[in-house]
Amino acid sequence: MSTAERLESVYRGESVTLRVLRALGWGPALLNLGWFRWRGPLNVLNLIPSPTRLAGAQLELVRRAVAILAPQRGDRVLDIACGRGRAAYQIAATCPGTEVIGLDLAAESVAVARALYGATRGLSYQVGDAQALPSAPESVERALCLEAAFHFPDRARFLAEAFRVLKAEGKLVVVDFAWENTAAREAAQRDPAATIVKDTWGFRDFWTRSEYRAAAAAAGFRVASERDWSGAVTRPLQAQFDVLAWLGRRKWGRAMLVRSHAPLASISRQEWQDVAKAAAAHRIFHEHARYVCWELVKP
Repeated sequence: MSTAERLESVYRGESVTLRVLRALGWGPALLNLGWFRWRGPLNVLNLIPSPTRLAGAQLELVRRAVAILAPQRGDRVLDIACGRGRAAYQIAATCPGTEVIGLDLAAESVAVARALYGATRGLSYQVGDAQALPSAPESVERALCLEAAFHFPDRARFLAEAFRVLKAEGKLVVVDFAWENTAAREAAQRDPAATIVKDTWGFRDFWTRSEYRAAAAAAGFRVASERDWSGAVTRPLQAQFDVLAWLGRRKWGRAMLVRSHAPLASISRQEWQDVAKAAAAHRIFHEHARYVCWELVKP
């Protein structure tokens, strides 16, 4: 199975984790985890039924990444591994005068993006590999890679390619998962449950934060900023996942969930047991990994 076929299979939502997320409203156009307003003891408010709550969190994450990218009128912007195209559309629609190109390895995702947003002025989509970008050297002012690089077999090559296509003073914003350090990677990898998370999301390993910085520097970039967004993304999402898993193991809890999110009726009692196992496995990753936004500048 090719990388593209594997990722298309992952994001069709065949795992029970992604089926639950889909029932909550995740995935029609955006495939990121979302930026959540309510945190800590108030995190349960993120679960209050709303047809736009999860979609709104996903859009907020895009908005924050694009704010750091800061595209200007006349810029050529590359959205690398654009998925179903919403982030590229967001840039084109809110930053008039830019030329935005959404690039993804999966032809199926590119077809969806074109169907949804292909008529937008200044926006186009194409099939392409993040590790062999189909752009001329120094032809792009801004590049975004939002929650996708952990899939790439060779992230160092991706960074080198991004550096190649960016103009001087050009900017790459990468939002990705990373181990806090080598000890964190080893602690998570020792747990057999780690396989559940890797199989669910279709990846092999993360870099550590220091490995990311070193690879960016080796590619030629200057690290302008490094923001840990775990507190607004993975931490509240994990808390929600734990609550869903707890409720799903109880008959009254399943009934309550179905009343508030009707598509959850498709999740069987046995599958809720699998959801509980998946939540526990993801908790291990949450304890040891971080969700980080890197702002990289080409000198």
